[in-house]
Amino acid sequence: MRSLFILAALAILLMVNTTSGQQLKQANPKIVTEGSLFYHQVRATLQSSYKIYFNPSTLRISNTQIRKGKVAIQNITIQDCNSPSTPTYIDNGTRFVFLKENVRHPFIKIGKYKSSEVVYEYLPDTLTISGFKCKKALLKSATDSKNQIAEIWFTSEYKIDPSCFEYLFKGLNGLPVKVTYQGEAGLSFGGDITSEYVLEKFSTKLTQLINVIEGIEKYETVEEAQKFQVVVELLGMSTSEPDKKGISFKQEVSSKDSSTKVTLTRYNPFSIGKKLPEFKGRMLDGSKVNLSNFKGKALVLNFWFIGCAPCVKEMPILNQVSESYHNRDVAFVSLTSDKAEEVTRFLQKHPFKFQQVTDAREAINKYGVNSYPLTVITDRDGIVRFVKAEEFKDAEELKNQIELVLK
Repeated sequence: MRSLFILAALAILLMVNTTSGQQLKQANPKIVTEGSLFYHQVRATLQSSYKIYFNPSTLRISNTQIRKGKVAIQNITIQDCNSPSTPTYIDNGTRFVFLKENVRHPFIKIGKYKSSEVVYEYLPDTLTISGFKCKKALLKSATDSKNQIAEIWFTSEYKIDPSCFEYLFKGLNGLPVKVTYQGEAGLSFGGDITSEYVLEKFSTKLTQLINVIEGIEKYETVEEAQKFQVVVELLGMSTSEPDKKGISFKQEVSSKDSSTKVTLTRYNPFSIGKKLPEFKGRMLDGSKVNLSNFKGKALVLNFWFIGCAPCVKEMPILNQVSESYHNRDVAFVSLTSDKAEEVTRFLQKHPFKFQQVTDAREAINKYGVNSYPLTVITDRDGIVRFVKAEEFKDAEELKNQIELVLK
Protein backbone atom coordinates (compact mmCIF):
# COMPACT_ATOMS: atom_id res chain seq x y z
CA MET A 1 0.00 0.00 0.00
CA ARG A 2 2.93 2.25 0.50
CA SER A 3 3.05 2.64 -3.28
CA LEU A 4 0.09 5.05 -3.04
CA PHE A 5 2.13 7.36 -0.88
CA ILE A 6 5.66 7.51 -2.21
CA LEU A 7 4.43 8.53 -5.67
CA ALA A 8 3.36 11.91 -4.35
CA ALA A 9 6.86 13.28 -3.72
CA LEU A 10 7.88 13.81 -7.34
CA ALA A 11 4.57 13.48 -9.14
CA ILE A 12 3.59 16.94 -7.87
CA LEU A 13 6.68 18.20 -9.65
CA LEU A 14 4.57 19.09 -12.68
CA MET A 15 1.07 19.40 -11.30
CA VAL A 16 0.72 22.05 -8.54
CA ASN A 17 0.34 25.87 -8.66
CA THR A 18 3.09 27.95 -7.02
CA THR A 19 4.47 31.42 -6.64
CA SER A 20 8.12 32.31 -6.66
CA GLY A 21 10.21 33.44 -3.74
CA GLN A 22 13.53 35.20 -3.49
CA GLN A 23 15.69 34.80 -6.61
CA LEU A 24 19.41 34.15 -6.78
CA LYS A 25 21.59 36.86 -8.25
CA GLN A 26 23.09 34.99 -11.17
CA ALA A 27 23.02 34.66 -14.93
CA ASN A 28 19.61 33.80 -16.32
CA PRO A 29 19.20 30.11 -17.18
CA LYS A 30 18.35 28.91 -20.64
CA ILE A 31 14.57 28.60 -20.97
CA VAL A 32 13.57 25.14 -22.21
CA THR A 33 10.14 24.76 -23.84
CA GLU A 34 10.31 21.12 -24.89
CA GLY A 35 12.27 18.07 -23.85
CA SER A 36 12.40 15.06 -21.58
CA LEU A 37 13.57 14.28 -18.05
CA PHE A 38 14.22 11.04 -16.24
CA TYR A 39 14.09 11.06 -12.44
CA HIS A 40 14.88 8.00 -10.36
CA GLN A 41 13.76 7.52 -6.76
CA VAL A 42 16.83 6.47 -4.81
CA ARG A 43 15.65 6.54 -1.21
CA ALA A 44 12.45 4.67 -0.42
CA THR A 45 11.25 1.13 0.18
CA LEU A 46 9.44 1.14 -3.17
CA GLN A 47 11.60 2.44 -6.00
CA SER A 48 10.05 4.66 -8.68
CA SER A 49 11.24 6.03 -11.99
CA TYR A 50 9.66 9.01 -13.74
CA LYS A 51 9.96 9.79 -17.43
CA ILE A 52 8.58 13.25 -18.15
CA TYR A 53 8.02 14.55 -21.69
CA PHE A 54 6.74 18.05 -22.40
CA ASN A 55 6.27 20.73 -25.01
CA PRO A 56 4.11 23.88 -25.04
CA SER A 57 0.92 21.93 -25.78
CA THR A 58 1.24 18.46 -24.23
CA LEU A 59 2.64 16.88 -21.08
CA ARG A 60 3.26 13.20 -20.38
CA ILE A 61 4.47 11.58 -17.15
CA SER A 62 5.29 7.86 -17.16
CA ASN A 63 5.96 6.28 -13.78
CA THR A 64 7.20 2.76 -13.07
CA GLN A 65 7.35 1.42 -9.52
CA ILE A 66 9.69 -1.43 -8.71
CA ARG A 67 9.30 -3.62 -5.63
CA LYS A 68 12.19 -6.01 -4.96
CA GLY A 69 13.22 -6.15 -8.61
CA LYS A 70 9.70 -6.66 -9.94
CA VAL A 71 7.40 -4.10 -11.54
CA ALA A 72 4.61 -3.37 -9.07
CA ILE A 73 2.57 -0.87 -11.05
CA GLN A 74 2.97 1.48 -14.01
CA ASN A 75 1.01 4.56 -14.95
CA ILE A 76 1.05 7.09 -17.76
CA THR A 77 -0.72 10.45 -17.62
CA ILE A 78 -1.23 12.81 -20.54
CA GLN A 79 -2.47 16.38 -20.36
CA ASP A 80 -3.22 18.79 -23.19
CA CYS A 81 -2.52 22.45 -22.64
CA ASN A 82 -5.00 24.05 -20.24
CA SER A 83 -7.14 20.91 -20.20
CA PRO A 84 -8.90 20.37 -16.85
CA SER A 85 -8.68 16.58 -17.15
CA THR A 86 -5.69 14.25 -17.21
CA PRO A 87 -6.32 10.93 -19.02
CA THR A 88 -4.43 8.24 -17.14
CA TYR A 89 -3.41 4.70 -18.08
CA ILE A 90 -2.55 2.36 -15.20
CA ASP A 91 -1.51 -1.30 -15.21
CA ASN A 92 0.06 -3.85 -12.89
CA GLY A 93 1.13 -6.22 -15.63
CA THR A 94 -2.12 -8.18 -15.65
CA ARG A 95 -4.86 -5.57 -15.53
CA PHE A 96 -4.91 -2.43 -17.68
CA VAL A 97 -7.15 0.50 -16.68
CA PHE A 98 -7.97 3.80 -18.40
CA LEU A 99 -9.20 6.71 -16.25
CA LYS A 100 -10.72 9.19 -18.70
CA GLU A 101 -11.42 12.08 -16.34
CA ASN A 102 -8.68 11.97 -13.73
CA VAL A 103 -8.34 15.59 -12.63
CA ARG A 104 -4.93 15.14 -11.03
CA HIS A 105 -1.94 12.95 -11.55
CA PRO A 106 -3.05 9.58 -10.11
CA PHE A 107 -2.61 8.98 -6.39
CA ILE A 108 -1.71 12.56 -5.50
CA LYS A 109 -5.07 13.84 -4.43
CA ILE A 110 -7.76 11.22 -4.18
CA GLY A 111 -9.35 13.49 -1.57
CA LYS A 112 -9.25 17.28 -1.36
CA TYR A 113 -6.15 19.04 -0.08
CA LYS A 114 -5.58 22.66 0.79
CA SER A 115 -2.06 23.72 -0.10
CA SER A 116 -0.45 27.05 0.67
CA GLU A 117 1.64 29.02 -1.77
CA VAL A 118 5.25 27.94 -2.09
CA VAL A 119 8.14 29.98 -0.70
CA TYR A 120 11.78 29.41 -1.63
CA GLU A 121 14.78 29.92 0.64
CA TYR A 122 18.07 29.94 -1.25
CA LEU A 123 21.23 28.73 0.47
CA PRO A 124 24.92 29.23 -0.45
CA ASP A 125 25.73 25.48 -0.60
CA THR A 126 27.02 24.01 -3.87
CA LEU A 127 27.39 20.41 -5.04
CA THR A 128 27.96 18.53 -8.30
CA ILE A 129 25.23 15.94 -8.98
CA SER A 130 24.83 13.85 -12.15
CA GLY A 131 27.36 16.09 -13.86
CA PHE A 132 25.47 19.31 -13.01
CA LYS A 133 26.90 22.06 -10.83
CA CYS A 134 24.07 22.59 -8.35
CA LYS A 135 22.97 25.13 -5.78
CA LYS A 136 20.67 24.45 -2.86
CA ALA A 137 17.20 25.76 -2.08
CA LEU A 138 14.44 24.89 0.38
CA LEU A 139 10.88 24.82 -0.88
CA LYS A 140 8.44 25.58 1.94
CA SER A 141 4.70 25.02 1.81
CA ALA A 142 1.82 23.75 3.91
CA THR A 143 -0.73 21.05 3.13
CA ASP A 144 -3.79 20.92 5.34
CA SER A 145 -1.97 23.28 7.73
CA LYS A 146 1.01 20.93 8.06
CA ASN A 147 4.31 22.60 7.17
CA GLN A 148 6.39 20.78 4.59
CA ILE A 149 9.91 21.36 3.32
CA ALA A 150 11.52 19.98 0.18
CA GLU A 151 15.29 20.21 -0.18
CA ILE A 152 16.23 20.99 -3.77
CA TRP A 153 19.59 20.91 -5.49
CA PHE A 154 19.20 22.68 -8.83
CA THR A 155 21.27 23.70 -11.83
CA SER A 156 20.99 27.30 -12.97
CA GLU A 157 21.93 26.31 -16.53
CA TYR A 158 18.34 25.47 -17.50
CA LYS A 159 14.81 26.35 -16.54
CA ILE A 160 11.68 24.59 -17.79
CA ASP A 161 8.91 26.83 -19.05
CA PRO A 162 5.92 24.65 -19.94
CA SER A 163 3.94 27.85 -20.47
CA CYS A 164 0.44 26.47 -20.03
CA PHE A 165 1.06 23.73 -17.45
CA GLU A 166 0.94 23.93 -13.70
CA TYR A 167 4.49 23.29 -12.57
CA LEU A 168 5.74 23.18 -9.00
CA PHE A 169 9.12 24.75 -9.74
CA LYS A 170 8.00 27.74 -11.83
CA GLY A 171 9.42 30.02 -9.16
CA LEU A 172 12.78 28.23 -9.06
CA ASN A 173 15.53 29.91 -11.07
CA GLY A 174 16.80 26.62 -12.44
CA LEU A 175 16.14 22.93 -13.03
CA PRO A 176 15.77 20.51 -10.06
CA VAL A 177 18.49 17.85 -10.13
CA LYS A 178 17.90 16.30 -6.71
CA VAL A 179 14.75 16.62 -4.61
CA THR A 180 14.30 15.29 -1.07
CA TYR A 181 10.71 15.54 0.01
CA GLN A 182 8.85 14.66 3.18
CA GLY A 183 5.11 14.92 3.48
CA GLU A 184 1.93 13.20 4.52
CA ALA A 185 0.55 10.42 2.40
CA GLY A 186 -2.91 10.87 0.98
CA LEU A 187 -4.74 7.99 2.57
CA SER A 188 -5.64 7.08 6.11
CA PHE A 189 -3.42 4.01 5.95
CA GLY A 190 -0.48 6.08 4.78
CA GLY A 191 2.25 7.73 6.80
CA ASP A 192 5.03 10.27 6.63
CA ILE A 193 7.20 9.26 3.72
CA THR A 194 10.62 10.68 2.89
CA SER A 195 11.65 10.20 -0.72
CA GLU A 196 14.65 11.30 -2.72
CA TYR A 197 14.69 11.78 -6.49
CA VAL A 198 17.69 12.37 -8.73
CA LEU A 199 17.70 13.60 -12.32
CA GLU A 200 19.60 11.03 -14.37
CA LYS A 201 18.85 12.16 -17.93
CA PHE A 202 17.76 15.46 -19.41
CA SER A 203 17.19 16.42 -23.05
CA THR A 204 16.06 19.68 -24.64
CA LYS A 205 14.53 17.73 -27.54
CA LEU A 206 11.54 15.41 -27.55
CA THR A 207 12.59 11.83 -28.27
CA GLN A 208 9.13 10.25 -28.58
CA LEU A 209 5.55 11.08 -29.49
CA ILE A 210 3.77 12.21 -26.35
CA ASN A 211 0.29 11.00 -27.23
CA VAL A 212 1.21 7.44 -28.23
CA ILE A 213 0.25 4.71 -25.73
CA GLU A 214 1.69 1.30 -26.54
CA GLY A 215 -0.90 -1.48 -26.34
CA ILE A 216 -3.72 0.99 -25.85
CA GLU A 217 -6.27 -1.63 -26.85
CA LYS A 218 -5.56 -3.53 -23.61
CA TYR A 219 -6.93 -0.80 -21.36
CA GLU A 220 -10.47 -0.97 -19.98
CA THR A 221 -12.29 2.30 -19.24
CA VAL A 222 -13.17 2.86 -15.59
CA GLU A 223 -15.81 5.33 -14.47
CA GLU A 224 -14.98 8.05 -11.95
CA ALA A 225 -17.10 6.41 -9.23
CA GLN A 226 -15.03 3.22 -9.49
CA LYS A 227 -11.62 4.89 -9.65
CA PHE A 228 -10.64 4.66 -5.99
CA GLN A 229 -11.61 1.01 -5.65
CA VAL A 230 -9.83 0.02 -8.86
CA VAL A 231 -6.61 1.79 -7.86
CA VAL A 232 -6.68 -0.03 -4.51
CA GLU A 233 -7.13 -3.34 -6.34
CA LEU A 234 -4.29 -2.62 -8.76
CA LEU A 235 -2.00 -1.99 -5.82
CA GLY A 236 -2.75 -5.42 -4.41
CA MET A 237 -5.18 -4.37 -1.68
CA SER A 238 -8.19 -5.97 -3.25
CA THR A 239 -11.61 -4.98 -2.00
CA SER A 240 -12.63 -8.56 -2.64
CA GLU A 241 -11.99 -11.12 0.07
CA PRO A 242 -8.30 -11.98 0.66
CA ASP A 243 -7.13 -15.35 1.96
CA LYS A 244 -9.78 -16.42 4.45
CA LYS A 245 -7.86 -16.94 7.66
CA GLY A 246 -9.73 -16.16 10.84
CA ILE A 247 -12.88 -14.10 11.44
CA SER A 248 -13.84 -11.57 8.77
CA PHE A 249 -14.57 -7.92 9.50
CA LYS A 250 -15.02 -4.77 7.44
CA GLN A 251 -12.42 -2.02 7.48
CA GLU A 252 -13.14 1.39 5.98
CA VAL A 253 -10.26 3.38 4.54
CA SER A 254 -10.65 6.88 3.22
CA SER A 255 -8.93 9.88 1.74
CA LYS A 256 -7.46 12.28 4.25
CA ASP A 257 -10.54 14.53 4.32
CA SER A 258 -12.91 11.51 4.23
CA SER A 259 -14.38 12.67 0.92
CA THR A 260 -13.66 9.30 -0.72
CA LYS A 261 -14.11 6.00 1.09
CA VAL A 262 -13.86 2.32 0.31
CA THR A 263 -14.63 -0.68 2.51
CA LEU A 264 -12.17 -3.57 2.58
CA THR A 265 -12.79 -7.09 3.86
CA ARG A 266 -10.16 -8.09 6.39
CA TYR A 267 -9.61 -11.07 8.67
CA ASN A 268 -8.59 -11.39 12.30
CA PRO A 269 -6.44 -14.54 12.29
CA PHE A 270 -6.17 -14.82 16.08
CA SER A 271 -8.66 -16.73 18.24
CA ILE A 272 -9.44 -15.76 21.84
CA GLY A 273 -8.62 -18.63 24.20
CA LYS A 274 -6.15 -20.28 21.81
CA LYS A 275 -2.40 -20.44 22.31
CA LEU A 276 -0.42 -17.96 20.23
CA PRO A 277 1.66 -19.88 17.66
CA GLU A 278 5.44 -19.64 17.85
CA PHE A 279 7.31 -17.10 15.76
CA LYS A 280 10.99 -16.56 15.04
CA GLY A 281 12.72 -13.39 13.94
CA ARG A 282 15.46 -10.88 14.59
CA MET A 283 15.49 -7.85 16.80
CA LEU A 284 16.54 -4.44 15.57
CA ASP A 285 20.12 -5.12 16.69
CA GLY A 286 20.23 -8.38 14.70
CA SER A 287 19.88 -10.74 17.65
CA LYS A 288 17.61 -13.77 17.27
CA VAL A 289 14.27 -13.85 19.04
CA ASN A 290 11.29 -16.19 19.32
CA LEU A 291 8.07 -16.32 21.27
CA SER A 292 9.57 -18.46 24.04
CA ASN A 293 11.82 -15.51 25.01
CA PHE A 294 8.75 -13.99 26.63
CA LYS A 295 7.59 -17.11 28.47
CA GLY A 296 6.02 -16.39 31.84
CA LYS A 297 5.12 -12.82 30.93
CA ALA A 298 2.00 -11.22 29.56
CA LEU A 299 2.69 -10.15 25.96
CA VAL A 300 1.47 -7.14 24.00
CA LEU A 301 2.27 -7.90 20.35
CA ASN A 302 1.76 -5.12 17.81
CA PHE A 303 1.85 -5.48 13.99
CA TRP A 304 2.72 -2.35 12.02
CA PHE A 305 4.70 -0.90 9.10
CA ILE A 306 6.32 2.46 8.40
CA GLY A 307 3.80 3.63 5.79
CA CYS A 308 0.78 2.96 8.04
CA ALA A 309 -0.59 6.27 9.37
CA PRO A 310 -2.88 4.72 12.02
CA CYS A 311 0.12 2.70 13.23
CA VAL A 312 2.17 5.87 13.62
CA LYS A 313 -0.74 7.75 15.16
CA GLU A 314 -1.19 5.23 17.98
CA MET A 315 2.52 5.02 18.86
CA PRO A 316 2.43 7.76 21.54
CA ILE A 317 -0.38 5.83 23.25
CA LEU A 318 1.55 2.55 23.04
CA ASN A 319 4.66 4.27 24.36
CA GLN A 320 2.74 5.72 27.30
CA VAL A 321 1.35 2.33 28.26
CA SER A 322 4.63 0.44 27.85
CA GLU A 323 6.44 2.97 30.07
CA SER A 324 3.81 2.59 32.80
CA TYR A 325 4.43 -1.18 32.94
CA HIS A 326 8.24 -1.21 32.87
CA ASN A 327 8.41 -2.88 36.30
CA ARG A 328 5.67 -5.41 35.61
CA ASP A 329 5.68 -8.87 33.99
CA VAL A 330 4.60 -7.53 30.60
CA ALA A 331 6.61 -7.66 27.36
CA PHE A 332 5.86 -5.12 24.62
CA VAL A 333 6.95 -6.40 21.22
CA SER A 334 6.27 -5.23 17.67
CA LEU A 335 6.57 -7.05 14.35
CA THR A 336 7.13 -5.23 11.07
CA SER A 337 8.11 -6.36 7.60
CA ASP A 338 10.26 -3.23 7.18
CA LYS A 339 14.01 -3.68 7.13
CA ALA A 340 16.12 -2.90 10.16
CA GLU A 341 17.88 0.07 8.56
CA GLU A 342 14.56 1.58 7.49
CA VAL A 343 13.11 1.15 10.98
CA THR A 344 16.22 2.69 12.53
CA ARG A 345 15.81 5.83 10.39
CA PHE A 346 12.08 5.94 11.12
CA LEU A 347 12.56 5.69 14.89
CA GLN A 348 14.81 8.75 14.88
CA LYS A 349 11.72 10.86 14.20
CA HIS A 350 8.98 8.59 15.55
CA PRO A 351 9.97 6.93 18.86
CA PHE A 352 8.31 3.54 19.34
CA LYS A 353 9.35 2.01 22.65
CA PHE A 354 8.37 -1.59 21.96
CA GLN A 355 11.02 -4.26 21.35
CA GLN A 356 11.30 -4.18 17.56
CA VAL A 357 11.30 -7.36 15.48
CA THR A 358 12.15 -6.28 11.92
CA ASP A 359 12.23 -8.05 8.53
CA ALA A 360 9.36 -10.14 9.95
CA ARG A 361 7.47 -10.87 6.75
CA GLU A 362 7.72 -14.63 7.27
CA ALA A 363 6.20 -14.46 10.77
CA ILE A 364 3.50 -12.01 9.67
CA ASN A 365 2.51 -14.23 6.75
CA LYS A 366 2.48 -17.26 9.02
CA TYR A 367 0.03 -15.54 11.35
CA GLY A 368 -2.06 -14.33 8.40
CA VAL A 369 -2.09 -10.65 9.39
CA ASN A 370 -3.44 -8.41 6.62
CA SER A 371 -4.84 -5.47 8.60
CA TYR A 372 -2.76 -2.78 10.30
CA PRO A 373 -2.32 -1.83 13.03
CA LEU A 374 -3.22 -5.03 14.87
CA THR A 375 -2.50 -5.74 18.53
CA VAL A 376 -2.67 -9.09 20.33
CA ILE A 377 -2.46 -9.55 24.12
CA THR A 378 -1.63 -12.94 25.63
CA ASP A 379 -1.53 -14.03 29.26
CA ARG A 380 1.50 -15.53 31.05
CA ASP A 381 0.71 -18.93 29.52
CA GLY A 382 0.71 -17.58 25.95
CA ILE A 383 -3.07 -17.78 25.56
CA VAL A 384 -4.66 -15.05 23.39
CA ARG A 385 -6.96 -12.94 25.58
CA PHE A 386 -7.52 -9.82 23.46
CA VAL A 387 -7.22 -8.72 19.81
CA LYS A 388 -7.71 -5.25 18.35
CA ALA A 389 -7.52 -4.87 14.56
CA GLU A 390 -7.42 -1.07 14.50
CA GLU A 391 -5.59 1.75 16.24
CA PHE A 392 -5.96 2.53 19.93
CA LYS A 393 -7.63 5.90 20.49
CA ASP A 394 -6.67 6.15 24.16
CA ALA A 395 -4.41 4.45 26.71
CA GLU A 396 -7.14 3.30 29.07
CA GLU A 397 -8.50 0.59 26.79
CA LEU A 398 -5.07 -1.01 26.44
CA LYS A 399 -4.29 -0.68 30.16
CA ASN A 400 -7.60 -2.27 31.10
CA GLN A 401 -6.93 -5.29 28.87
CA ILE A 402 -3.41 -5.73 30.29
CA GLU A 403 -4.75 -5.59 33.85
CA LEU A 404 -7.22 -8.34 33.03
CA VAL A 405 -4.48 -10.75 31.93
CA LEU A 406 -2.31 -9.88 34.93
CA LYS A 407 -4.97 -10.82 37.48
